[in-house]
Amino acid sequence: MSIGVTSNAIVFFDGQRLAKEMLYPEFEAILDHVLAVDEFKGSQVKAAYVRVDERLHIIACVFFYIDFDASGFADSSWNIPLQHLADNAGRGPDLGAGPIRLSCRSQCSVSWHQRVLWDPVLETTPDNTLQILAAAIKRNRLGFSKIEEEISAKAVPADKTLTGKSSELEQRLTKYYKEELSAKLEVHLEGQKLRVATLKADAQDRLTAIQQHYLSEQKKQQSLLESTKQLFAEEKHRSLRLKKTIEAQAKDLHQAREGFQQQLISSQAVDQQQLKSLQESYTLELKSSVKAATAQLKETLDMREVELFYREDKVKRLNEEVTGLRQEKQALLDGSGDRMLQRLVNAGITFVAYQPGVEHLTVPATDMAGYLESPLNYVAEKCSVDKAIYQHWISHYQLAVCNYHDPYNGAVCGRAVPKVEKPVRFIIGESDRCVDHSRAGSALSELIKVREPS
Repeated sequence: MSIGVTSNAIVFFDGQRLAKEMLYPEFEAILDHVLAVDEFKGSQVKAAYVRVDERLHIIACVFFYIDFDASGFADSSWNIPLQHLADNAGRGPDLGAGPIRLSCRSQCSVSWHQRVLWDPVLETTPDNTLQILAAAIKRNRLGFSKIEEEISAKAVPADKTLTGKSSELEQRLTKYYKEELSAKLEVHLEGQKLRVATLKADAQDRLTAIQQHYLSEQKKQQSLLESTKQLFAEEKHRSLRLKKTIEAQAKDLHQAREGFQQQLISSQAVDQQQLKSLQESYTLELKSSVKAATAQLKETLDMREVELFYREDKVKRLNEEVTGLRQEKQALLDGSGDRMLQRLVNAGITFVAYQPGVEHLTVPATDMAGYLESPLNYVAEKCSVDKAIYQHWISHYQLAVCNYHDPYNGAVCGRAVPKVEKPVRFIIGESDRCVDHSRAGSALSELIKVREPS
């Protein structure tokens, strides 16, 4: 690898096509919000940090993401140490000056920066990212200083005093070409290892996306089931109350009817006018009872609506108070703590916290208030899970045993189970169960019982 004068550049991509090239000082001006990039407004862009030698050979690359706001300014919390990653990167393909230093998502010396890096296309196709970069650097649109390559043949060491000894010369030639072949083979193996790591990272991303989709759908179905259960319980309670009310009214009507029947039996001698009067009186009493029962039910429903109205009003006031308290808290932080944090950030200090599931977590100054308010919520959000799942995962990560409780004696199984390393892969009721007590094992046992002859 060349050790002479080097130059640094930043190249932006639009898919697999080069979108923009600039020198590193111009990129630093963008990070300092001196310049804005209009074509990248409100988007996340793939970019590459490229280090070039004096013969325009690429000697180091770092592939990263960067976000731009609606005005075209770079994200103020972006703090990837590109030059450090390039200096400590692993080996990559040979682009003309020996194996380059390559830092990407599947090959990164600082683990907590992997999430903001991406993998280049390394297959031998027109879309090979490194070949596209090499061709762009050779065009030299950024005006790098260049020296012409010296035309020299690799001299095979030979002893001039022994030119006549063909056997010794043959041994030296064999040794020389064997060493050259070994070096090329090592570079090829490094490239294959990097391709395998890239494929593994892509597969891991797809698996994580599938698991997040599954957890999201599971959460939606669980929420729908809970709301259905609650609605069913309310309807059942309401039906029981109405049933009791109707039974009480039917009892009253039955007693009234029996009373009138007794009066009719005892008044058979009364003339037809009195009988008609009694029938009218009975009809009026019946209508009055029905009207009273209807009014009572309507009054009960009106009271329920009033209670719901006052409850919603109370919840609204409480939410407004919480919002006000948060605003006051943020104002206090903006007036005191955030200034000190910003001074520390400007001084080059990075806030790193260790939490299970994310190891070393870099906390931007803008997120410090949220992190201090609830570290569990903050870390769970970074892990793409909710707080409940993250808490269950921590218990499982600290002691990976089966948490099945026997419904008869309350005993815990306690059998060792495989530890799930990432919260996003943890499924409550599956990851913390042994084979005998998992949902799949229980379903298989039930299926076997059903198929057994009675």
